[in-house]
Amino acid sequence: MTGVLMSDDDTIPTNSAFRQFSKTLEVACAAFGTPVDDPTRWKEWFESRGFTGVTQQVFKMPCSPWPKDRRLKVIGAWEQHNLLNNLEGMVMRLFQKGLGWSEEKITVFLAELRGDIRNLGIHAYWPL
Repeated sequence: MTGVLMSDDDTIPTNSAFRQFSKTLEVACAAFGTPVDDPTRWKEWFESRGFTGVTQQVFKMPCSPWPKDRRLKVIGAWEQHNLLNNLEGMVMRLFQKGLGWSEEKITVFLAELRGDIRNLGIHAYWPL
């Protein structure tokens, strides 16, 4: 899974906490030498090492239950639950050590982010 947030219908506002989260996550992970978008380069890496016939199939994991498709709606509900209940554990050390953010700044930012995660008008997903 990549940590680069996507939307097929441009429903993630450019100034939203969700968009900022994706960009901030990318910067923080790069500071640790672990880019969150590495999976987007795997096909190229295999081909550059001589593999042929390499295919790539990208799946979408919705960040909330916004999809009309029943299966994706359930997956989105689980991911929304995961995000809403585990954000601190996912990013606290990463943002503190990688970006120099204080615990208070992270807590306030994550509170704003939770609002975007609950917004079913934002059709965000993580590419798998």
